[in-house]
Amino acid sequence: MDANAIIRTVLIDAAKRGSKLTYGDLGVKVGRTARGPWPKLDQLLKDEKDAGRPDLTLLVVTKKSELPSVFLQKPLDPRNLERVHLYEQHLRKLFDFYSE
Repeated sequence: MDANAIIRTVLIDAAKRGSKLTYGDLGVKVGRTARGPWPKLDQLLKDEKDAGRPDLTLLVVTKKSELPSVFLQKPLDPRNLERVHLYEQHLRKLFDFYSE
């Protein structure tokens, strides 16, 4: 299985459990460092969007904020409550999609 497929499988499993992963946890599972950039996550975002599925990369979060570093292709500042709320809405839709 290639790295993209492994990452996707790990994230689908997390989505089915209704859980998020830190960059570090994902790095351990796929055998790479937690430090970015993560071009495979960028590719996964594009692939999921092209297939009409929710964005699995929403599940990959920083340890400190428990939020992704990027949301809707822009940095996600935890102090921006409006964007955090929008992220949480997208996350719920993602969990709903994979719980079916």
